[in-house]
Amino acid sequence: MTRIAQIALAVGVMFVLTPSTTFAHGEGTRSVPAAGADLRNAPEEVRVALTERPARDARIQILDGCGEEVSQSPSVVGDEIVAPVVDGAPGRWTVTWAAISSLDGHNTRGSFAFRVVGEADCPAGADASEAAAPVVTAPAETAQEPRSSFPLVAVSAGVLGLVAMAAAIRFTGAP
Repeated sequence: MTRIAQIALAVGVMFVLTPSTTFAHGEGTRSVPAAGADLRNAPEEVRVALTERPARDARIQILDGCGEEVSQSPSVVGDEIVAPVVDGAPGRWTVTWAAISSLDGHNTRGSFAFRVVGEADCPAGADASEAAAPVVTAPAETAQEPRSSFPLVAVSAGVLGLVAMAAAIRFTGAP
């Protein structure tokens, strides 16, 4: 195999084997408190880390055990959305977030829940076990954008690399 064919093969294999996260859109990677955690006290803040730095207009909604919103204005710190929390009622807390990647402009969103231990003393009419589902929307310009987890760019580049390898072998006469 000639030197050109070897290079073309290496490039093709590199693109085919490149992890799909390289070409994926931003996703949530971790949170504080962690999803499913049981806490003794309400947290002072909630953090959601993303694979790509979110734009400054990231949104987050935190509902306490009575379904009341307890989040204050969020900020973006590095790759995290950070929201201070005012005291909230014990029970199942839900966090819903939405952000636009500052790298590629794609919309990403997610949600998780954790529990603050204790008896919820909810106001009359509030049902702690079935609090209304939180709704957080992304800015309108990207809200309709379809998402795909299929690494189309990686596959296309890999196919192109393999075609280049075949052409190099064909034109150099290497077996």
